[in-house]
Amino acid sequence: MEETHNKKTKQEIMEMYPTGTYYICANSLSDNPNSKYVRQVENAENILGIQHGKVIYGENRKGCLFYYGIWALICDENGDPLGTSSSEPNYEIY
Repeated sequence: MEETHNKKTKQEIMEMYPTGTYYICANSLSDNPNSKYVRQVENAENILGIQHGKVIYGENRKGCLFYYGIWALICDENGDPLGTSSSEPNYEIY
């Protein structure tokens, strides 16, 4: 089932993508799942929110956080999804 934006308030979106968060634009992911079009939220208060039906825009000219059923991927500054960067330590719990 396709997740729609109307289940999220602007406050919830700001909590999902707080200031400083790096993400890969949802529109880019829609066109190319291997996209590395990385953006950063400079100020979550400036997230534009829901516009044009099934699209949630980030800050002005920063790309989409939600695009027709796809959420922007949270990543590091290199475009690697969080938790999978080779520079992060991998801990085993015993």
